[in-house]
Amino acid sequence: MKPETMRGLIAAGETLAVEFKSERRRSFSDRDLVETVACMANRDDGETGWVLLGVEDDGAVIGARARHEAGRTDLLRVQALIGNRTRPAIAVRVAEVELDGKPMLAIAVPQSSTPVGTADGRYLRRAWGGDGKPACVPFHFREMASRQADLGALDYSALTLPDVEADALDPLEFERFRRTVRENRGDEALLRLSDIEIAKALGAITSTNGVVAVRVLGLLLFGRTEALTTLIPTHQVAFQALAGTTVLANEFFLLVTPPRPRNPLLADALKRAGWSSARHGGSTRSSANNSATAMRGRTTI
Repeated sequence: MKPETMRGLIAAGETLAVEFKSERRRSFSDRDLVETVACMANRDDGETGWVLLGVEDDGAVIGARARHEAGRTDLLRVQALIGNRTRPAIAVRVAEVELDGKPMLAIAVPQSSTPVGTADGRYLRRAWGGDGKPACVPFHFREMASRQADLGALDYSALTLPDVEADALDPLEFERFRRTVRENRGDEALLRLSDIEIAKALGAITSTNGVVAVRVLGLLLFGRTEALTTLIPTHQVAFQALAGTTVLANEFFLLVTPPRPRNPLLADALKRAGWSSARHGGSTRSSANNSATAMRGRTTI
């Protein structure tokens, strides 16, 4: 790192991607250093994170203390320390930069798509603290799963549903799928496959020794309405119609409680999918075996 680059980081102040650590009163311990690096790896901005040793919170340059023998800092030993004490191991870049005649230590930390903790099991993440300043806060398990999904490292739709068998999938939905393939000139090889073979090809189910396990994806694409509303009660159907960049329809609802449509495009789609208006408002299905995949152009969790 060049001195002017470090000056620029210091001048911009602490952010989610930049952390200042002072060593005015005491040396920054190895344990604290590893925790700070692990925290910096658990952020979502996509930038390279920086831990700068020898800088006060207000940006005052005081210099970093020597970490090893003979009054020096072995940069390779710092890298090895961090790699050995983080799980999974984080490969950082460490540089020593002189500012105003004072040695500074800059550690470049890459963002990790998987949660990073210390070897003794401590997990922190970079976030805005209660005082409005960036800080390292506890990284809870539920937040780890959510963050991995946001980064594309965890695919919720690939999870298998326990005790759900192939009869939870609706043959009518497979016929709609084949019709969609034909109408959109898709891969005609899919048209020659059985229902189960289509589901396998799309990754909607897994099959081991003849035992079929249905994934969330399978239920969203081909599931019977009653199975979908029971097993994934937080599902949502999004009906969207665009003409260029103009939004003609943008409505969301659950399969179990579809709306009384005001938009004629949605009304037509509901009719083609087998929904009819109920006497007491709302809508009901015209057939228990006929699910609403005709409108599942975009289904979300």
